Amino acid sequence: MTKLITKLNLTLKHLISNGGTLNGLRKLMVLIGALAVGMVACRYDHHTSHQKIPAKWFGNWVVKPFFDSIAYTDTNYSGRCCTLNISQYGFTEIIINKSLGDSILILNEDVEESYSTLRYLSEDTLVTADSLYFIFDNTNNTIYTRIDKRYPVTAYFKAPANMLDDYSMEQPAIKTAFRKMFNTEFNRYSYLLYDSLNARDERKYVTMFANGKIMGYKKYSKYYMNLNGDLNNVEDAVSVTLYTNEGNESFGLKYYVDSLELYTLRLLTQEGEKPNYRTEKKVATLVKHRWE
Repeated sequence: MTKLITKLNLTLKHLISNGGTLNGLRKLMVLIGALAVGMVACRYDHHTSHQKIPAKWFGNWVVKPFFDSIAYTDTNYSGRCCTLNISQYGFTEIIINKSLGDSILILNEDVEESYSTLRYLSEDTLVTADSLYFIFDNTNNTIYTRIDKRYPVTAYFKAPANMLDDYSMEQPAIKTAFRKMFNTEFNRYSYLLYDSLNARDERKYVTMFANGKIMGYKKYSKYYMNLNGDLNNVEDAVSVTLYTNEGNESFGLKYYVDSLELYTLRLLTQEGEKPNYRTEKKVATLVKHRWE
């Protein structure tokens, strides 16, 4: 079993250094499958399963490729609309901390949560009771896992401590990071309403805060990006719900690295069917300006 774990970790490191080739991914999956068989056979060996989890595993681990895709850099600038698609990863955050005891909390943003007993295999390998494996890459301080065959092997990185937010009133010791980190991407800029760009004396600035508040756009006071659920079923965009004291409205949002565009939504499906939308009329363009 120890040799198999070592081989699994070496395969992962080779896969990372070579850019994740198809053959490398297949080899990794074969080894994970073999490890699962071995675990079932030994029924969680008493010596390994009750080892203390190393401190390096503790933290909130958020899905890396998603945040890489929305980060503004000189190398990823393009006119393409970013889809903000998180469903392709299976889950968005992994939480491991002492308050959970020997359990792990896995979140799919605001839609699903899953607790599972966490078992120690080695310094760099943990497994849940339902055979979900986590492999630690010390070079990049990153966790790799794959929820099942429908999803790719995905990297998760540790969220900074200042990005942690309350998870629920019932569990004050548990903090979550994904939503605050996501909203922080919108707070890196001020936004100018496009139709006010040339009106120097009447420029209208819009600010979106990490806590979900919005200031400067009509009567709206809060925003919520719908990354999951029925309101995320927009064919050519994602949706954002904007709130006032009287109610709320949802719009299609096209996310570009230099701007945001808001559209009205048209329902394509019939009553009783799963809702599906398409953007229709553009109502606003918000042009990004970095905070200096």
